[in-house]
Amino acid sequence: MKITSYTDDIREHWDWILPMLKRCDQHQIEPIDYITMKDDIEKRKALVIVISDDEKPLVASVVELNHNSIHVRLMAGEDMEQWLELMDTALVQLAQIMKVKHITQLGRVGWSRSMKKLGWRHQLSQYSRAV
Repeated sequence: MKITSYTDDIREHWDWILPMLKRCDQHQIEPIDYITMKDDIEKRKALVIVISDDEKPLVASVVELNHNSIHVRLMAGEDMEQWLELMDTALVQLAQIMKVKHITQLGRVGWSRSMKKLGWRHQLSQYSRAV
């Protein structure tokens, strides 16, 4: 397994990372602003983490780097069973390097069981309503 992070060099890799991230679109309530996200990555307000197996990307994640925590904006890949534990390990290692105590993520209800197995706990529920 290979773990790679991208910040100010994101322009060189955006063409192949963006389609991976767009897998999240079908599960979003509001459209994702990928232009602002890319700007945040270039300004080092966020970071892209990619985990690959034999040079084939398995998962891409965009995380915000906050003072006291890391917040996962997106996590997308083909087979969650194949990459979720690997990404969790990478996020924990990043948190340890950055000396932060918390990693947060908003996600669909369907993520609860998988995340709980890795030590995450459900804290909030987000509700939405079309008008």
